[in-house]
Amino acid sequence: TSDPGNSVDNKVEIAGTVLLVGTRALELYGGNEKNAELYAQVLSEFAEGLDSSVNVYSMVIPKASAYYIELAEGYEKYIYRNKRDIDKITETLSDRVIDVNIYNILGQHANEAIYFRTDHHWTTLGAYYAYCDILRAFGMEKDIIPAKSFQKETVATDFRGTFASASGFHFVPPDSVEVWLLGNEDEFLVTADGCVLDGGFYNRAHLLGNDKYSVFLDGTHDVVTITKKDGTDRPTLAIFKDSFANSVAPFLAQHFDLVLYNLSSPRTDYTDVTAYTRAADADAALVLYTLGNVIETDKINRLR
Repeated sequence: TSDPGNSVDNKVEIAGTVLLVGTRALELYGGNEKNAELYAQVLSEFAEGLDSSVNVYSMVIPKASAYYIELAEGYEKYIYRNKRDIDKITETLSDRVIDVNIYNILGQHANEAIYFRTDHHWTTLGAYYAYCDILRAFGMEKDIIPAKSFQKETVATDFRGTFASASGFHFVPPDSVEVWLLGNEDEFLVTADGCVLDGGFYNRAHLLGNDKYSVFLDGTHDVVTITKKDGTDRPTLAIFKDSFANSVAPFLAQHFDLVLYNLSSPRTDYTDVTAYTRAADADAALVLYTLGNVIETDKINRLR
């Protein structure tokens, strides 16, 4: 799917930290190489504290500005900061952590609709590329489900996301939202904070409101679990995440039982990733977190 946001004139406007380039809104990223190094050090210490049979993976997700800021004349200094900090994480992580560096993969597909134009999240297509990269890191490349196997359903064409709300750029054309279906979605039991989600992977009620990205896993919850209803014994993957993982989870759930902990929760502190990995009796742990949250919040100071 080609991205119409990349083929317009490059008129630039700015509102706060949101930059409008043509019909694409971008969040400027100042970066912090020191915090990137700290994240890698803390995550390495966490991995060392687990049993050696439990593999630890890290995927740090760049902001969309990593790929599209070059369209904005005068903002060239922001171009390299995503890559600089992600590279610092990669070079600092110990051998105990498997680095799933998504930066180049997304860059190869930057001319496709991998990020929303009016929202900070990636699209289902972007999430699919992340899923593929995660399975490759797990040594499961042969198990990747081809994109053509999914029925791609456009469930909204009027999505104006966080950037549209924050910037006032309401004249920017809205985004479309897709869900990708295999036809076996009813085989999964999805719970959120102890309650069964009747819609499973997708709560379509959110499509009636403004926050349409919340269609994925019913939006923000502290703990989400996904298992097979028939009790199939599968490896358990603990994911420490922000909302970007919500659109990746339906793909990963085809291969693993999942326990997703919301590192960005305002209610519960899940930064003791060692304890929660053990509580989930997980076979592996994945930290799937956006670069902005890694660098710009206090979470990394409390990971353990």
